[in-house]
Amino acid sequence: MTSSWQQEVDKRIRVSQITVGAMVAGSLVFLVVAMAVRGLHRPLRWEWTPMTLMLAGCAVAGVVAGLIVPAALVRRGCRAILDGRFPLAQTAASEHDATQASLGPMDEPYQLMLLFHMKTLMATALVEGVGCFAIATYMVEGSGFGLGLALLAVVAILLRMPTRAATIHWIEDQLHLMEQERAWERPGS
Repeated sequence: MTSSWQQEVDKRIRVSQITVGAMVAGSLVFLVVAMAVRGLHRPLRWEWTPMTLMLAGCAVAGVVAGLIVPAALVRRGCRAILDGRFPLAQTAASEHDATQASLGPMDEPYQLMLLFHMKTLMATALVEGVGCFAIATYMVEGSGFGLGLALLAVVAILLRMPTRAATIHWIEDQLHLMEQERAWERPGS
């Protein structure tokens, strides 16, 4: 039997999918504009220029941040949910809050859906930032490394496209981890 929050995932996941899709579309449009401005007939440069070196540093920083920042966001969000201080849950708790109807009941699975959306947005934005710098490096310098990294960034963003099954699995994993943390915090357990 499917619980009510799992049925709600279908509605909520669409927002994340549209957001990630818009990031892909925006990156592709920027890449097409860069190709038009640069001209396809001009050869690519495969040199390590100062801008290409900055891109490499930005790519490394983006990968590291992409591993650390979303994980930290999830840890803090789960802790806030456990402590009953998740910001959107407090907002929706008000009887007179107009957003209550649009957010639905704010029990833990619903709060985790919002946290999943925030995590997905943060992770894809970090990749998109590196991708935009890579496109700019390609456009300005004709860097083959920039073009390659830009295409890699678009693929990486596409791979972050949330699915219903992956979202439900992630929420169930977080619920299990939160239950373990509650058990750990209980005296005498």
